[in-house]
Amino acid sequence: MRHRWLLLGGLLGTVVLVATTLTLGAALPGYSHVRQTVSEIGMRGSPVAAPFAVSFVLISISMGLFGIGVGAFAKARRISTVPAYFVASLGISVLGVALFPSPDSWHNRFGLSSTVGYLSPLVVALSWRRQPSLERVIAISWIAFALVLVSMGLNLAPLFVPVSESYGAHYGLVQRTIFVSYYGWCSVVGVMLFRQSPVGDGRSAE
Repeated sequence: MRHRWLLLGGLLGTVVLVATTLTLGAALPGYSHVRQTVSEIGMRGSPVAAPFAVSFVLISISMGLFGIGVGAFAKARRISTVPAYFVASLGISVLGVALFPSPDSWHNRFGLSSTVGYLSPLVVALSWRRQPSLERVIAISWIAFALVLVSMGLNLAPLFVPVSESYGAHYGLVQRTIFVSYYGWCSVVGVMLFRQSPVGDGRSAE
């Protein structure tokens, strides 16, 4: 399958995200991964705003490539290609986040739009549930969706209920739980689908 390598876009995007937050966060005096959000690293006026934006554009491209890879995999297996659109939608959201740095109101809008992309594990689990050869992918997708759902609840909690000072002091970690859940899923599932994709001679890579 000629689009096979695109399935590793999920892993690439994850590596870029982790490297970006760690290296650029370390370049900001006093920045705390525990207290502060990822967006605060590249907010307007930040000394690392430009490299942050470039990195997030790369993540956006990686997620787009991953989505194309998922779609090509689904077509080759003659199964639903719907998950590909949800995966690719996250790339669009990340691009918006990169182009409109915090505190721009569009930054938050694009951030909220990423909810569509975060539903990808659920869509995979439901759309491909009748595929015996993808049982492990489906199981991992259910687990990832459960983690994403819990994380989304934690992240949105301040909009609906009063939160403690301790919650606010650890909001950076709370926000990162959704990144770990979703991008971890992209990495693992991307590699699994890559291994199950046919190579040049038509045989399975496994």
